[in-house]
Amino acid sequence: MQSVFPYPRGSPLTDDVAARLLGLDRLGVGRHGGDDPHTEFWVQSVWRARVVPAFDADAYLVGVTAAEPWQPTAHPRPGVLRRVGRLLRGRAGPRPPVVGWRRALVSLQGASVVAELAADPVPAALRGFDLFEPFEFACLDGVGYAVEFETWSARGRVEFGNPEAPSHRRLEAALLAVARSVAAAPGGTGVADYLRVWSRYAAR
Repeated sequence: MQSVFPYPRGSPLTDDVAARLLGLDRLGVGRHGGDDPHTEFWVQSVWRARVVPAFDADAYLVGVTAAEPWQPTAHPRPGVLRRVGRLLRGRAGPRPPVVGWRRALVSLQGASVVAELAADPVPAALRGFDLFEPFEFACLDGVGYAVEFETWSARGRVEFGNPEAPSHRRLEAALLAVARSVAAAPGGTGVADYLRVWSRYAAR
């Protein structure tokens, strides 16, 4: 799947606009697709990033993963009786979720491109993000990032600029990788052009 959507240049990418472009009821985890069981799907995780270069236009990225089965009520630490019941039924615990699809949106404040992803490196980079990195550096200008995420278990936001710490560089590289995947899709020419600008900042 790949789509190109225009909307007014200079407008921030709101959650409502992002959800509509991605085919979601809202930008959040949980059940989507209306009341029809044949069209419903479950969003397992959502992340959203803003790229803020010092001397160029901002860009927005959003990544969504849908997975089945959805089991938000499964107890993470079941008691003895619950574990015995699962063993008697022939399984030790809930079935692990199977990814149905991954989708990414890149918005350049003038046109937005949505594409299917074979893989999304951003969640793994967020898992390894060091919040207390003591690395010190000085920089007068460069690029800043604001990344928000939501799963059933947690939600949060991190902001950083001109990353030098290894875990911060990995998150920057993951965002670039998603943008490159979208740029390679039909209609991604504008994203490819922006990547050349963004990559100059990332290569500082």
